[in-house]
Amino acid sequence: MKKRSKLIISTLIALSTIIAAIPNANATVFSYKRTTGIFNAYYDYSVAQYGYTSQFDWARSQWSGISSKVSIGKSSKQDKTTDMYFVDNIATSGVYGQVINYKNGGSNTVDPNVGNWDYSVVILYDNNLASDGLKNDTNIKNSALHEVGHSLALAHTNISNSTERASSVMTAGTDTFKNRNITSPSTYDKGELKYKWGN
Repeated sequence: MKKRSKLIISTLIALSTIIAAIPNANATVFSYKRTTGIFNAYYDYSVAQYGYTSQFDWARSQWSGISSKVSIGKSSKQDKTTDMYFVDNIATSGVYGQVINYKNGGSNTVDPNVGNWDYSVVILYDNNLASDGLKNDTNIKNSALHEVGHSLALAHTNISNSTERASSVMTAGTDTFKNRNITSPSTYDKGELKYKWGN
């Protein structure tokens, strides 16, 4: 009986070591994703009006090319597969951006953990960025990059490694390790994008 118990304990220890060694990439991506990673974005007039054009251009360029299956172009017209980028104001304090996903070009919103979507509306909130001292090139790039990352099915970085969270652009704004000076996807972010879309 003692030998059997030792064998079971040894097997459990070995198994837990193997499980711990497997990266838990699924912790920081949504369960579903958009129907294609190669698409265009249409800029609402508000993007230029508030002066956010170069930062959205930057965000698109930073996510494009990491995976051969992800590329975000720019379109002068909107259709049922084109993302829309907006700049707006919101009454809720501390919210700097939001992504809303839609299916079939209609008004049906999609929870990214419930189903796939066809396009996203990406919004940055100018009043909160300004009131919290974040309306500068670096911090707007960070917010745009973060929200566009959500449109590509990346969730908030949710791992125990604080170093990874401190370098990830996808770390939640409420996380104490959030660094708003990051303007490019980290190695971890790039790995998550490839995990979701392939190389």
